[in-house]
Amino acid sequence: DKKWLIDNWVNTDKSLTTLAKELNVNDSLLECRASKYGVTKKYKYTLNKSKLFNDSDPNIAYLAGLLITDGYLNPKHDSVEISLTGDDEKVLLQSILDYLECNNCIQQFGKSFRIRLATDGIKQFFFDKFNLTDNNKTFTATCPYNFVNDDCAKGYIRGCIDGDGCI
Repeated sequence: DKKWLIDNWVNTDKSLTTLAKELNVNDSLLECRASKYGVTKKYKYTLNKSKLFNDSDPNIAYLAGLLITDGYLNPKHDSVEISLTGDDEKVLLQSILDYLECNNCIQQFGKSFRIRLATDGIKQFFFDKFNLTDNNKTFTATCPYNFVNDDCAKGYIRGCIDGDGCI
């Protein structure tokens, strides 16, 4: 019922898919119930979607390169996370939040810092445009098939180098 959806989905960090697996029911059943009762899940933090979902922006290509090296697509939520270590990297994470006009905060775990970007369609966007998947990418990561322009290709490579490489 509506109260159950609010208590177990809206007020938790669980996805409808996770709840469906726990209940051993099809995802579509819970999606239909949420639609029937008009229950939607709002994200706690906001960001500028028009900036984020712009595959012709070299900054977003840079973010994709950083995600492929030091981040991941969260398999449980429609979100991506980047974790970096060091004070300079904390500044980089803050600049990403600032660029995307995101009011999320940086989380600290020891010497590591992490940001989470969550909004509907974010995982699908990075999958469609940059070939990122939400499974283990250590042995399966591939470069995007094509870029909108040369600046985006350069931005992506810069993100990869900042994440895991050097020249």
